[in-house]
Amino acid sequence: MRVIRFGPALLCAAVALAIPAPAAVHAALFGLAFGVVPGVLAARRLVPGASPAVRAMFALALSPFLAAAPAALIVLSGVPVALAARAVAAATALLALLDGLRPSAPAASDVDDRPACIAATLFTALVLGLLAGNPFLPPRSDGWFHAAVTLQIAGRGLPVEDPAFAGLPLLYFWGPALWSALWLALDPRLAVWTPWIAFNLAAAFATLLGIVALARRLGAAPRAQALAASLAVLGYAPFAWLMVAARASAGEVRGIPELRRLLTLGVDPALHALDPGVLHVSLLFFGDKFLVLTPFALGLALFAAFVLALLELIERPDARATAALAAVLCATLFTHTLVGLTCALLAGLWWLWGLARATRGEEDARRALVPLALAVALAGLVL
Repeated sequence: MRVIRFGPALLCAAVALAIPAPAAVHAALFGLAFGVVPGVLAARRLVPGASPAVRAMFALALSPFLAAAPAALIVLSGVPVALAARAVAAATALLALLDGLRPSAPAASDVDDRPACIAATLFTALVLGLLAGNPFLPPRSDGWFHAAVTLQIAGRGLPVEDPAFAGLPLLYFWGPALWSALWLALDPRLAVWTPWIAFNLAAAFATLLGIVALARRLGAAPRAQALAASLAVLGYAPFAWLMVAARASAGEVRGIPELRRLLTLGVDPALHALDPGVLHVSLLFFGDKFLVLTPFALGLALFAAFVLALLELIERPDARATAALAAVLCATLFTHTLVGLTCALLAGLWWLWGLARATRGEEDARRALVPLALAVALAGLVL
């Protein structure tokens, strides 16, 4: 039991001490130390009454920010990235040790998390299978850009130059690239794609957990929760698959030769084969957000966390709910600033609506105004 309680502290200490190990072992240690443990410690304090699935969603969504944000401050002061990574791991080990000595309250056990866990596991397995089965997916689209930023940070630290325009500062959020650079700085044997794939897999798992948790919070039964997860994955363009059959049954080339031409010549032709006229081919399949190595994947998980945290603050506007919403907003702004600004805008719109309700004498709306404004103001410090 003690090994389980103090296990997170031990593995973070192993990362901080740079214990020699095979690259695969290091990758697993880094993933836990930078991608799981920080968020687990935070979720235990921020959402103590939540179910294990909701805690897991918050843990995976918050961990990259909690690891990379302090590392950014250290690196900007002139410290090498590898030393900053060890410092973050050491601090996390200390916090995990203290948490083991003073364990938090157990997660809620009266909630059925099976629909959330099954949906998240199946979707993450699909993303993993596609990424593992096609080596050309990681560098596709935005992947090469984020890989270039990651390699630059791992080698030279901060600030970052635009990889496409030498000498110009990067006018793009680089938080997840720094998080990935922590891995490479500690073990240069790792491929640049390794941390990004781990990032997207964690995002896929957390996003589906969040979708099902939101459905459950709205009163959905287990079957409706499963339907919500299915619609999220397959509901972007539910009839787009008929385009393949239509194209294979008409025109000069038909049948199997047409299917081979549409589906075996790369990702983009296959997506275009499904295109019924959407704004962009990436809108055809929800999984595309997780097959392209980009911060937007975790932005989706953070958006779900934001909605849950906002609803909790509206219902129970106490200090813990304020801290939870502020942490989620900070993480979202750091991870994907556009998603973060969207969340801040939605929070502001609810604040204005709550103000209008408060002027009509609604006490519940009035009590949430100050905590919500404080959470958004604290999140603004990230900018």
